[in-house]
This record gives sequence, C-alpha cells and structure tokens, in this order.
Amino acid sequence: MFSDLQTRLKDKQLTITVTNNAKEHIVEQAYDPIYGARPLKRYIQRNIETLIGRMIISNTINLNKNLEVDFDGEKLIINNK
Repeated sequence: MFSDLQTRLKDKQLTITVTNNAKEHIVEQAYDPIYGARPLKRYIQRNIETLIGRMIISNTINLNKNLEVDFDGEKLIINNK
C-alpha cells in the first residue's frame, strides 16, 4: 500500500519512508482479520494521505525530499527531511 502511495508521490518529486513505530501503530489501529487489508487501506488514506495532501496544499513540504512517517506516542507525524 505504501508503494502505491510512493508511486503517486513521484509526481510531486517526493519519497516516503515509514518507521517501525508508525507501522506498528497503523497495524494495531487498522488491522482486522475479518476484513483483511481493506481497513488498513482506509486508515492510510484517512490518516497519512490526507495529512500529506494538507502539507502539499499549505506548501509546508519541500520538493525533492523524503517524507518520514513516524508515531510520536499519540499520533502519526510526518517529518520532511
């Protein structure tokens, strides 16, 4: 799912990495053995893609940079490195 997001971000000259803390949080919050990967996909769209989109619209992301998705203990954050 992140590789699909990575492909779409290439148009904006951005790359994305996800820390282990963030991955653990995402799986903990979104994984459902009954529905498979669908809840994960929706969670990523709602919580990561939306955040990145808002950062792009507000011009707080520098192009040609790596976006690092991390979990700070309370929420997902995106660092623009």
